Amino acid sequence: MEIDIRIIVALVGCLGAIIGGIFTAICNYILNKKLDSVKKIQEKQKEVYLKFLRVYQDFKNAEHPGDKFPQFQHEFNSVCLYGDNDTSKAVKELYDYLINSMLVKKPLNEAQLSEYEKNMINSMRRCFGLDEFDSFYMDRFII
Repeated sequence: MEIDIRIIVALVGCLGAIIGGIFTAICNYILNKKLDSVKKIQEKQKEVYLKFLRVYQDFKNAEHPGDKFPQFQHEFNSVCLYGDNDTSKAVKELYDYLINSMLVKKPLNEAQLSEYEKNMINSMRRCFGLDEFDSFYMDRFII
């Protein structure tokens, strides 16, 4: 029994198209899962960063910051867990500066605090592909 060469070529072509389609579908599935995972992480980071900034502002504005410190610690830990590396490091540097100042009961140096805050906010902005600020300072407001 002799098989026509055209049938063999057609079968090989058909098999190639099926394998190519399956390979493409698998690659698309893996890529979509990865992109979905990245999107979910970025949404979580956005939520954590916004909450941290609100709690930090409350901490700064408090007449008695010690009352707000437990919530500040909680949100600090969230940033360290969910934040990107640069933001986690910048927030940790700010946190360490605040802790060290409180431990030695030394007034905060506003220029140094401003630099820590600028580094923190810029690392958050970089995480979302936004431009950095040349300067940044979170004012303290007490009524």
